[in-house]
Amino acid sequence: MIFLITIISTLSSDLLIGIGAGIAAELLILMMKGLPVKSIFRPGIKLQQHEGKDYFHIALSDGAVFSNYIKLRKYLDSLPRQQHLVLDFSETVVVDHTVMKHLHQYREEYIGQGGQLEITGLHAHRPISKHPQAARVRMQRRGDVKVAA
Repeated sequence: MIFLITIISTLSSDLLIGIGAGIAAELLILMMKGLPVKSIFRPGIKLQQHEGKDYFHIALSDGAVFSNYIKLRKYLDSLPRQQHLVLDFSETVVVDHTVMKHLHQYREEYIGQGGQLEITGLHAHRPISKHPQAARVRMQRRGDVKVAA
């Protein structure tokens, strides 16, 4: 759908408008899946460092998507190397395919530098395709009630 919007917008106007329409469509779809507006450009990050251990628990909330991945990456890069990092996605609503792909690559790099990187909390998320790096949307938990505004 996003690809079609981008192609049609590009052919009917110009490349810049087509790209903008594609990005806008992607953000709209992510918001329909539950991404809060506040998380479009800023991921929710909460760090817990365990005293005396080379262990960091990074809890992400709201959403991890293409538009906030750069800030997430900068944050991860600011942490010391050769540590044990746990990225916990339990409180995210949506994790898009771009973040899944880049985190897979980041994990390989981090392990190559002598560290450990665990990705947890995706068990409550449903992948939108069978690809191992597909976007994931958190399934509605029992007791969660959506209220129409």
